Amino acid sequence: MNDRQRSQLDSSHAVRTVFSKEAYRGLWNGIPALVLLHDRFLAKIALCNAAILIQGSDRTGVTEAKNDARAKLEAVTLEIAGLLSGYAYLTGNHDLESQTDIDPTTLRRLPDAEIDDKAQAIHDLGAALLAAPAPPAGTPAPGDAGLNAGKLDLLETRIETYNLLLGSPRAARGEKAVATQNLDTALKDIKDICERGLDKLMEAVIKTHKVWNSRVSTGKLNRWLESILAHHPPPAVAGRRLKVKYVTQAKTRPPGFVVQCSRPDAMPQSYVRYLSNSLREAFDMPGVPIRIALRTSDNPFAGRANKRK
Repeated sequence: MNDRQRSQLDSSHAVRTVFSKEAYRGLWNGIPALVLLHDRFLAKIALCNAAILIQGSDRTGVTEAKNDARAKLEAVTLEIAGLLSGYAYLTGNHDLESQTDIDPTTLRRLPDAEIDDKAQAIHDLGAALLAAPAPPAGTPAPGDAGLNAGKLDLLETRIETYNLLLGSPRAARGEKAVATQNLDTALKDIKDICERGLDKLMEAVIKTHKVWNSRVSTGKLNRWLESILAHHPPPAVAGRRLKVKYVTQAKTRPPGFVVQCSRPDAMPQSYVRYLSNSLREAFDMPGVPIRIALRTSDNPFAGRANKRK
């Protein structure tokens, strides 16, 4: 591995470290697009590591690399088989359930020349599910069981890596030129992923998470409300002007606000949307939903006239 490749790989490992931090994992782990990006990123790094092993290994090193590659292939195969089995259970697909019922011990005992065929069969089952038309509304999708294209990419990479190391150590050493080419290709793919805005994407995730948890003081909210009412008061309904008294934030994740007003049931939804959009603009809350609940305070004098009668 030359200095340029080593520098690129070091940068890739730095990005992977950021992804893996617990402080950040909670931010992106629930976003399918980022989970897919993360899994594909790891698949490319795995391919780089395999190529580096082939470039520099002797007979013992290549044999150990093959055993390590097989262990990793078994682990990913079992993981995806478990996801497929879970999806089969959700949908009542007994045929799929039987095809993905793999015993770990049986998988470990398969000959070296057969393990990749089993892994490929699992990969093809998953790929067929993801390529199928979207299921009807209310029917579980493969993603509901945790299956995505990134995991299949990782399995495909594990299969490629294992097949590359499966031959004799002498043959594997003869593949050094191919390994160097594979390393260059994988590093280019990693660079493309990063240049498509990975840093900006993570910045957006962190900012959105901050907005998701943001809280605005009641004083600031009511000063904002005074300005809104001065420029655009609520409309009159049935000849009676609606009164908006004050606003306060009741919750976060996402931000939720309570607006005290007269006759909440008569407040037009168009005005509620106006308040929501104005809140978002005034307090810089892009990218998250804003909940507004209308409430009316109890009238302490209600019913007194009846009592006097």
